[in-house]
Amino acid sequence: MKPIQAFLIWLLVVAMRAMAQEPVRIDVVMPSAAQLGGGWTSNCVVVQVDSVRPPNEICNEDAVWLKAAHNVVSRRGCNSCCVCRYIWSGLDWIYVWGSRYERAQDIGDDWGKGRGGWRKELKPEPLLDNLPNIGDEVRFHQRDGMHNNITFRRGKFIFDVEGGGATSRLIPRLKELAEAIDKLLVKKLADQEKGPSAESKK
Repeated sequence: MKPIQAFLIWLLVVAMRAMAQEPVRIDVVMPSAAQLGGGWTSNCVVVQVDSVRPPNEICNEDAVWLKAAHNVVSRRGCNSCCVCRYIWSGLDWIYVWGSRYERAQDIGDDWGKGRGGWRKELKPEPLLDNLPNIGDEVRFHQRDGMHNNITFRRGKFIFDVEGGGATSRLIPRLKELAEAIDKLLVKKLADQEKGPSAESKK
């Protein structure tokens, strides 16, 4: 093997290892409306700030969203924040806030809490007896008495799925969306463990 060929192979191996070590971008685990199925009419990235992986900044709304995302990333250990907006049945707007941290322990315990704390079960809701079986831990809380949130963490990631309006109609949609996000996240993390070859086979 010629020296130049050996060098190019070495360079390729180094590049592939670097790609495998890059953290998963949050927007790639946000399911499309087609992936979610019937009733979901649209989804879009509102804002994304990522201090590690390019594109480092995306904003499709006004500067208020960009400022909010930068505020999240300024937290200790947090290196990415992404907000996506989903619309179900053309009426209900659901927002997903996703964050990625340097280490799982950087997330801490101050999450998934609203006024009055959080509940592990939604027994008052006939359409959802228990929280979905997702992530390493999942919580439910209400904010301002009208916003319902299903929040879960997995590894270095945390997602807050939030919607307002009629609880009995909306909470099943929050559950459906949270489950879809976690499923995509698990797949992306598994692909990352396998290395770039897993991505190239898709």
